[in-house]
Amino acid sequence: MNVIRNPLAAMVQAGICPIITNPLWLTFLSEYPEKVGQVLLEAEVPILEIGLRGFEASKALENAVPVLTSMGIHCGVGSVTSVEKALEALRLSSQEASFVVAPDFCKEISTAVQVPYVPGFYTPQELGNLLRGGFSTLKFFPAEDNFMYLKRILAPFSDYSFSIILSGIEETNPAELKKWYSLAHVITLGRQLFSQELVHVGDMDLLREKLLWYRLARS
Repeated sequence: MNVIRNPLAAMVQAGICPIITNPLWLTFLSEYPEKVGQVLLEAEVPILEIGLRGFEASKALENAVPVLTSMGIHCGVGSVTSVEKALEALRLSSQEASFVVAPDFCKEISTAVQVPYVPGFYTPQELGNLLRGGFSTLKFFPAEDNFMYLKRILAPFSDYSFSIILSGIEETNPAELKKWYSLAHVITLGRQLFSQELVHVGDMDLLREKLLWYRLARS
């Protein structure tokens, strides 16, 4: 698989950005980054978002991100709500984290980091302000159960060129996933595949199967 140097372009190609916040999975990632990285590459999903949720996330940023980056996998930091958190996460990753995702917009973060910053929105006003502010990749949060709402608020902004990452999608039906992908501007589903409910910690075969399933649902 060719290495895609732009993390946002990697999201577009993969169609899914796995998110990991579960403490047990974060610990596993910290201890066995090569195993997780190999499965991501085999599934052609060279991207991963680590949610800033406690000590386990800090250890994963420190221990796993440099290893995954060396394998050609883009590692981002999610749930970033302050400049301090953003800069600390980048420091822990030895400046290897390649993008930052937030549930909202913080001007101070956008100017403090030297990697792509993906701000979040929920209302038409927030969406409009971000587009007029020059942001072209955004996160819609939370997305679950809000398909018709998102479809309606996107309509007035059809003359803008931008991309949306969805977060909070829990669909397990391919037809339902295709519905989300049918929306203009939607490029990637952020999905917590690394959860005890979907994939038991350390089950690489099932993780690979789930990643491939979500990629196929997009086609």
